[in-house]
Amino acid sequence: MDSPRNALHGAVDRASEIIWWNRSLTKLNGQDGIQNADSFVNDELVESKGPYVEYVRTPKPHGDSVTDFFAGHNYHQLVRESTVDVLFDGDGSLPLYYHQAETIDAIERDTNDNILAVPTATGKTEAFFLPILNHCLQTE
Repeated sequence: MDSPRNALHGAVDRASEIIWWNRSLTKLNGQDGIQNADSFVNDELVESKGPYVEYVRTPKPHGDSVTDFFAGHNYHQLVRESTVDVLFDGDGSLPLYYHQAETIDAIERDTNDNILAVPTATGKTEAFFLPILNHCLQTE
């Protein structure tokens, strides 16, 4: 069981990560033709019923860096570079989450359905979408 200090550090790290992901929504302000980005996010996109606080443990990291992982899977250069630039702020030495890497492995080796059940905001979208992008770029 985690010590209170480890639980606190995990919660702070997790909150920082969620804030990092949510800041991408603010990029709507920089798009041409979007006049109501703030009201769209605040009034239509985000439903507020709280305040609620949910503690989700930070998912376990995979052993390989994201750069090594995708190189080992022969992923298209654009997928590798974009993932590092956008999701990891340019730091290719950071790992995917363990469940993301395992799901990508499963998708790459088996064309049957795969199910990934993990908490909200832990990277489910990336686990299925990156293999789709890679397939699109490597298929004529």
